[in-house]
Amino acid sequence: MNTAHGTTHSDRSKFEVAIICALETESTAVEASFDEVYDASLYGHALGDTNAYTLGRIGEHHVVLVYLPSIGKASSASAAAGLRTSFSSIRLSLLVGICGGAPSRQEQGSEVEIFLGDIIIGTGVVQYDLGRQYDGGRSVRRNTVHDNMSRLPPEIRSLLHKSQAGLGRRNMQEKALLYINSIHCKDEFATWAQPALDEDILYPAEFVHRHRLLDYCADCEAPGGMTCSGARQATCEELRCAEGSKVLRARHTHR
Repeated sequence: MNTAHGTTHSDRSKFEVAIICALETESTAVEASFDEVYDASLYGHALGDTNAYTLGRIGEHHVVLVYLPSIGKASSASAAAGLRTSFSSIRLSLLVGICGGAPSRQEQGSEVEIFLGDIIIGTGVVQYDLGRQYDGGRSVRRNTVHDNMSRLPPEIRSLLHKSQAGLGRRNMQEKALLYINSIHCKDEFATWAQPALDEDILYPAEFVHRHRLLDYCADCEAPGGMTCSGARQATCEELRCAEGSKVLRARHTHR
């Protein structure tokens, strides 16, 4: 295959899976899951693609690991465009990383708690900032055919359905545990562990990160609940946010 520099490279069409990571911690963990790493210089880039890649094999799949230059939608969109230019045979792209702001999920009509260290597999992507803001802070996401992202192809929807069923879910959990254990066997990951439950502190939705009454601050205590610059730069431990403010969840009481 010819690149912009006119040199011949190995065929990139065998790569059908892409994994996209925004943070170093995320990409380091994905790198550790590779069974084999290829020489990326043998495959090259398409003209105009500024992405950095690690190419390799996980199981029987040839995988492209994409490193985002920064977090955010603009960075993700640019990286995805470059990926599609250089690796046009990609059939499945996975955004893999640290999940924030998801304290629970709904399953069969009941709420299931989510803690730090839990593995979450999403079934779709929602553009949360496409909508209208109304008085009182209420926002409504646009939900028409033209406003939503494309539906997943049938093959992927069938795979997700299988993984959610009893047998498929148990099989996925068992394999995930094997992969995690294999990563922990590597020297650089020997100290990695799921955070303790006491380190997973959930605050009420209306909670504001600011100086409390014990550390009186005129700006933080002013009407409207504004936060001063000093509080924004301080940690929760320094502001003693957890004192009387954290939400106690079921898993905390069943240790």
